[in-house]
Amino acid sequence: MRLKRGGEWWVLATAVLLSMILVAAIAVLASVPPVSRDALVHHLAVPKLWLEHGSIYEMPGMEFSYYP
Repeated sequence: MRLKRGGEWWVLATAVLLSMILVAAIAVLASVPPVSRDALVHHLAVPKLWLEHGSIYEMPGMEFSYYP
């Protein structure tokens, strides 16, 4: 890509560098295992218990089980 003004190459270089940093940060964050309570309890454990039981049932000790 050829820029019309000679002094504007740093703008393109900065934009490319920032984009590469952003993509690298997203890749690192996407590759780590879930560690939050919501992801571990609500999205993984509750459906597993429902599958083991064979249907949706009440779990009074897990308030996340009441959410669809």
